[in-house]
Amino acid sequence: MAKRYKAFIVSHTHWDREWYLPFQLFRMKLVKLIDKLLDVLEGDPRFGSFTLDGQTIVIGDYLDVRPEREGDLKRFVREGRILIGPWYILPDEFLVSGEATIRNLILGHRIAEEFGGVMKVGYIPDPFGHISQMPQILRGFGMDSCVLWRGLNDEGRALPTEFYWQAPDGSKVLTVHLRMSYCNAANLPEKSEEALKRVEVILRALASSASTSNVLLMNGCDHLEPQPFLPTLIEALNREIEDARLVQGTLMEYIQATRDEAPELPTIKGEQRSPRYAPLLPGVLSTRMYIKQENAKSQTLLERWAEPFSAFAWILGKDYPGAFLWRAWRYLLENHPHDSICGCSVDQVHRENLTRFQWCQQIANEITDQSLENVIENINTIEKDATSFTVVFNPLGWTLTEAVQIGLKLPREMGNFSIRGPEGKIVPHQVLSRTDGEAEILLLAEDVPPCGYKAYGVYPTTKEPSFSTSLKADGNTLENEFLKVKVKPDGTLTVTDKKTGKVYHNVNAFEDSGDTGDEYNYSPPQEDRAINSVNGTASIELLESGPVAATIKVSMQLSLPKGLSEDRRKRSGEETVCPITSFVRLCPGAPRVDIKTVVENTAEDHRLRVLVPTDLVTDSSYADGPFDVVKRPVELPQVEVSKEFLRIGEVLGWKMPPVEGRPEGWIEDAVPIYPSQTFVDVNDGDHGVTVIHKGLPEYEVKRTSEGTIIALTLLRCVGWLSRPDLLTRRGNAGPMIPTPEAQCPGKHVFEYSLAPHRGTYVTGKTYQLAHQFNASLKALQTEKNRGSLPPVLSFVSIEPDELVLSAVKKAERKDALILRLYNIADKEIMGKVKLYKPVKEAVFVDLNENPTDNRPLKVSSEGLLNLKVGPSKIVSVKLVL
Repeated sequence: MAKRYKAFIVSHTHWDREWYLPFQLFRMKLVKLIDKLLDVLEGDPRFGSFTLDGQTIVIGDYLDVRPEREGDLKRFVREGRILIGPWYILPDEFLVSGEATIRNLILGHRIAEEFGGVMKVGYIPDPFGHISQMPQILRGFGMDSCVLWRGLNDEGRALPTEFYWQAPDGSKVLTVHLRMSYCNAANLPEKSEEALKRVEVILRALASSASTSNVLLMNGCDHLEPQPFLPTLIEALNREIEDARLVQGTLMEYIQATRDEAPELPTIKGEQRSPRYAPLLPGVLSTRMYIKQENAKSQTLLERWAEPFSAFAWILGKDYPGAFLWRAWRYLLENHPHDSICGCSVDQVHRENLTRFQWCQQIANEITDQSLENVIENINTIEKDATSFTVVFNPLGWTLTEAVQIGLKLPREMGNFSIRGPEGKIVPHQVLSRTDGEAEILLLAEDVPPCGYKAYGVYPTTKEPSFSTSLKADGNTLENEFLKVKVKPDGTLTVTDKKTGKVYHNVNAFEDSGDTGDEYNYSPPQEDRAINSVNGTASIELLESGPVAATIKVSMQLSLPKGLSEDRRKRSGEETVCPITSFVRLCPGAPRVDIKTVVENTAEDHRLRVLVPTDLVTDSSYADGPFDVVKRPVELPQVEVSKEFLRIGEVLGWKMPPVEGRPEGWIEDAVPIYPSQTFVDVNDGDHGVTVIHKGLPEYEVKRTSEGTIIALTLLRCVGWLSRPDLLTRRGNAGPMIPTPEAQCPGKHVFEYSLAPHRGTYVTGKTYQLAHQFNASLKALQTEKNRGSLPPVLSFVSIEPDELVLSAVKKAERKDALILRLYNIADKEIMGKVKLYKPVKEAVFVDLNENPTDNRPLKVSSEGLLNLKVGPSKIVSVKLVL
């Protein structure tokens, strides 16, 4: 250390709210910690500050037990001695939606501001990797800096501790890499002579990669309490250390000191998912898949239905249920920390997760039903011959033609009936069941306008109507104007894209392999035995044959090893039967084949995936993430750990033994396992295949001599929170606790879809199909109403298709409407937003809904707003109607 350094010691705790203990037991530890912290701050003015992990939820958790200490907390936050925010909870970034991340920061800012101040640093120390758009999201909340640990992808360069991180739209934040984790100065010895040896080692290691004369020591770790003797220890160390001056400081002070020296820093781009320097733990993408499915369902309900349609009902004069919406969001966000949504906690934690998901869904469903009924009250559905009306709602930003299921109440004397749209045209429907006074039907709802509705009348007829659609079904074959699907004797599908002539074979095969890993990482047995359903036998039954939907039921029994051998080196010789039933459906007008697969899981320690083989030759896959579609390599790049980092590890005494066949020094193996929100696509520029899913976020694209195969994980079943004996990771990732419920026994239902296309996912518009599959039409029946709205209406419409609507909600702090959109294309587009009624005022706002430009946007008298949106840009607009 040739020059003199300033060492900022940041006192903090990393607070996992639930993990190897359930929430209430960790809260008892939290109350003890904050009680002690308040005593320390009150008793020693020299103790500068303490960072509460970037979260605000811990404040509420504490005050539920100690409400009398609220004044003390607010005082210390105002004084800058307790730092809270900017988050409500520290989230996993890949398994939650972009809108959930924004609500998280809105709520975190609101609570922190109420208590006296927000820590304006994007502090994300422990999530398992980082999404590409995080820099843009942070800038959207007025934060121009970030502090992180896991996932850093330096592409083999020896990056300094500080650098710029750039999102796809060009947004940058000054980023600090916690080069030795967020625990590098945890549990400092109270005796200065012992502490001196350790601090000098840390300083030497950090100085070797510092870009300035400042270094960052993180005095804390998981669930650690403050060290009251720290001011005295710092004074003693400063008398002994010659080439550094230690101060108890904050992350903001460290970042400002770095900026003041104006170093020239490199820039990294995009998502950060490398396991070179810290475990990424990618197996969490599929651990306890039922958690991911419930999360996807909850997010869709809130973002696509409860928020937008309560906003439309509010425009029509109804009260906006803001308090209930935020209550539902809080329940959902409480499930979004990485130990929760990732499924890597003890079983009790995830039982409580399911309760929160249910609470969230109960509120969101009730708000949705009330809001849709409030809209229906305002529609004019007076038509003398109709006995009732069914109103079909579209939550997306483009026009939809799709089958929608409706429960109809009919006059008891009614025999046959037809359904007509506003233009008088009879619309095809399919009766699923009929009892006295009730019928369950599928309706082919055509051209339902964006963010709007279409009312269909129910009319009595003398004879049963017949319909002609493009749908055909015969034995083991389904066909519409886009696709032909044939079920083979082994249950796999041969899918023909009729528009391009491409044929895809062995689609919907099932592959099962052993898993000796834990809740964090998949790890194959040393002697694995994979089972594939190709060339097996299946039972095939045509369940329904149109005209609105045709479905084939495919049943098979997969014989799987019951578990692992006693030494866990291979799969057991004892077998168990795992029944798998797929319902393969095709509808007219839909260029995708929808599949619902029911699995009765009777095996343990295994991974079950569904395969979609293609003959496409490509180097990349494309998967949607929060506000982005990420391009990823099929083959992993071979990059060594930087020599500088290895030297740091050597100084610290880290043991990263070389493993034959693996890059030197890697803490965890890089694997081609990736996340997606709703779809993954492979294409060669001329043709492609998109696999769409509901809450099944883990995929792999494998290259074979016949082309690429998309593997979508359905189940990953393990019995331990963490184990030390994995082939894919060095050391434990948590305590070694049995988690039998992570074996996921019993019945599971998975929904996914296949969409062949011409060109790319953009030109083929299969990203739209992914949104439609996840947020399909809803229908409610109504009697005749004398409202003022027409029988067909779009509240909001958006052009072009590449401009994706992400949020419609009432503004947080004003009687105004918030629209959020993002550009899915890699080029600038001119967008058009049209509202159904005149707009009084329009202004751009940031993600926290603060104006970014005082100049109002121009809106035509017809309610048309023109927007120029750059590639991958997120845009929020506040509208006063």
